[in-house]
Amino acid sequence: MSVVAVLANPGLFMVDDAWFYLQIGRNIASGAGSTFDGTTPTNGYHPLWMGFVTSIAGLTGGGRDAMLYLTLVVQVALAAWTVALLPRIAAREGFAYPSFVATAVVLTQLTDKGWVSEGMLTSALHVTVLWSWVRGDRPWRTGVLLGLLFLARLDTLFFVVAVGLFTLPDVRRAAILAAGTAITALPWLGWTFATTGHLVPVSGAIKSVFPVPDFSDPLEKLGWIGVATALGSLAGLVVALRATYPRKRRLLGALSLGAVAHALYVVLFTAPRWSTFVAYYWITGTLASGLLLGELLATSGDVHAAVDPLAKALALQPGSLRIRNNLAHALRSTGDLDRAEVLFVALERDAPREPLGAYGLGTLAAARGDLRHAGACYTRAARLAPDMVEARLGEADVAERLGDPEAAVALLTRTLADLGPEVPGIHRRLGLLHAAHGRRALASGMLAEAARRDPDDALVTHMRHALAGDTVEPDPAYVAALFDAFADGYDAHLEGVLETRVPELVARAVGDAGTVLDLGCGTGSALARLSGVTRATGVDLSPAMVARARATGSYSDVHCLGIEDFLRVTDATWDVAVAGDVLVYLGSLEGVFGALRGRVARLVITTEDTEAPGWELAPTGRYRHHPDYVRAAAVGWRVISATHEPLRREGAGWVEGTVWVLEETER
Repeated sequence: MSVVAVLANPGLFMVDDAWFYLQIGRNIASGAGSTFDGTTPTNGYHPLWMGFVTSIAGLTGGGRDAMLYLTLVVQVALAAWTVALLPRIAAREGFAYPSFVATAVVLTQLTDKGWVSEGMLTSALHVTVLWSWVRGDRPWRTGVLLGLLFLARLDTLFFVVAVGLFTLPDVRRAAILAAGTAITALPWLGWTFATTGHLVPVSGAIKSVFPVPDFSDPLEKLGWIGVATALGSLAGLVVALRATYPRKRRLLGALSLGAVAHALYVVLFTAPRWSTFVAYYWITGTLASGLLLGELLATSGDVHAAVDPLAKALALQPGSLRIRNNLAHALRSTGDLDRAEVLFVALERDAPREPLGAYGLGTLAAARGDLRHAGACYTRAARLAPDMVEARLGEADVAERLGDPEAAVALLTRTLADLGPEVPGIHRRLGLLHAAHGRRALASGMLAEAARRDPDDALVTHMRHALAGDTVEPDPAYVAALFDAFADGYDAHLEGVLETRVPELVARAVGDAGTVLDLGCGTGSALARLSGVTRATGVDLSPAMVARARATGSYSDVHCLGIEDFLRVTDATWDVAVAGDVLVYLGSLEGVFGALRGRVARLVITTEDTEAPGWELAPTGRYRHHPDYVRAAAVGWRVISATHEPLRREGAGWVEGTVWVLEETER
């Protein structure tokens, strides 16, 4: 019925703005110039749609009904184009549900704004720009589309500028995009300046005044200001959570602020009808909420819990690069490397210009110990996104693990020079690298800067104490942060680079295990060396290590707690407790020995040796214990054996230590 009504008398469905365009279009087509009343020049319109209307006036001779019917055909074609592109963008980016909302908003614009207006042209170009962007078109093409979008509706300037800012990390791409936009928009800007003496389109222009805020209905205005700000802020929140590269975080933050600024502009200076003026912010906010949910799931910390919801989200939005990436990393963190690899390979195939797939494959290769392949993947990711901090840090990590600390320092120094001092963790990484290779002065300087930037960084605080020779107890947060960072490729690093002998020595000392309490269980690799295990419980401070240990399926239970904290909340007992390369992260040992009394029959541990009395914090950040101190601290325990052994490599030499087997004196 509505279609019949429109066809019968389309003029009944027109708003004042549409009549304004028709009248000026007739005058331009007839040679009277850009005026409404035939005498006063005006630039108070969106020029691209005025160009359409003027062309239609020329084709139809200016007849009202003919102009209305032809513009109706154009509007319907634009609507069809817009609605057809939205699902394609959704399929590529994975925004299935939000695309339906966006489509509804676009259709509402068509029916609510009036048939003869710039609304659908703006929507069509807005969506076309997005399509060009997600397809990875050449920047000049996207730039021309941005220029057309600006001419279709001048207040999309906020969006145009934001897209330009987004490309700034790639200066060449940004310059080409800006040139395409300028070439398209400059002719009209030149004409309006030559005609009116300014570049501001005067609203209505027949009033000969600049637009001013309209507060005729202040409550309604304030309500829509709140809605627009909330939706733009939601986009900003997602930006803060999603953007992993510092420069992109700043630029995307500018994008969300641009959305808020545009929202406030249109609400202040125009009638606040949501279907017409808040459409873009509604679409942005809806897409943002979907991304926010996926990001929160992926960063919840419990990767096992995140896998199932992310897999379901991916089933609903199979095209989403972000969800695929998050799921792949969650699977990697749980040890399911094969499933993660399938997703990362697909990411690199489907989005060859994005670094996500290459970086993900690098983390998998590092976890498997294939360091050269990992380095190649990280390098590929860094070339695609030069400001991707993780990829560049990955390159440095691989260089160090391959025995080339100088190359690692050079890579980190270049990253610092390229991306600036705000790169998260860069000073810490350089400080730790210098410390690991005996360059104490350089390490102290870098760690001092890291502490200035983040005074609460437990790892930095601990290492500064170590380099200063302070005797302090460890902060549990330091141990958790250290092993969370090392979870990827931990086993390959221990065996391939450090050539650790600890798991082998502990297994030999344990013999037939029975029920096992694995203290500082890490990834669970040491447990796999033990024989005769009937039941195993794991304890570790690092959430990332706990996730890996659980993924092995070798433990009946794994707890993310400190040793003494765990023993306070359980009354279980075991045949043997093992702590290989664990007490090197503890200072005093009296508390641990006391907590284990009455809970295990035997205790097998390793310590690093020192000639200093008692215990000390070494420059490496680990603790060394004098054998006499260990014997004195083990009150209630009898030493069965204490074997001096080389434990693992460090630099060109071996770290010397002791493998202890103790038995409780009374049980």
